[in-house]
Amino acid sequence: TNSQRAADLIKSFKQVAVDQSSDDRRIFNLAEYIDEVLMSLRPSLKRSAVVVAVECPGELMIEGYPGPLAQVLTNFVMNSLTHAYGPEQPGRLSVAVTISGADQVCLVYGDDGKGIAPELHDTLFQRFARGDASRVRGTGGTGLGLSIVAEIIAAHHGTVTVTNDPGAVFQMVLPCEPDDEAPAGDGS
Repeated sequence: TNSQRAADLIKSFKQVAVDQSSDDRRIFNLAEYIDEVLMSLRPSLKRSAVVVAVECPGELMIEGYPGPLAQVLTNFVMNSLTHAYGPEQPGRLSVAVTISGADQVCLVYGDDGKGIAPELHDTLFQRFARGDASRVRGTGGTGLGLSIVAEIIAAHHGTVTVTNDPGAVFQMVLPCEPDDEAPAGDGS
């Protein structure tokens, strides 16, 4: 069982790493890809008292750039683990995907942690908008995570918004088939 788990983890690491270093556009199963990304984050998640719940239609196939999607999800999870909870505080992360209209996907990521002060919502996606106050000492944060998320979503002709309900909740709306012109995003 442990050998199989290790093999699955290595497979997920490989696929996510290849996607993040590639500009290849492809058709992929969104539910399976979300699971692969979360599996690659398992070491960080295991060190916390946080559980993850995913709701995504199992048959949902989208055409796009999976690497940037992995980076968006990774940034959300790592921000939640770093900022939303105190040490060893239990919590719940959620990823919910629905089809919005004929050609859009709505992905909602949330945590039930501390939330984000409403006065920061307008500048949250700007680089270094909150300065050193947004970083927790010793965690290695750069203050760029959410600005990278916003840039990736915008490059794919999508939108991202944030609310508190009860913690931080991010709603992204993306086309199922991005324009041929949409860059894969490099996270810079």
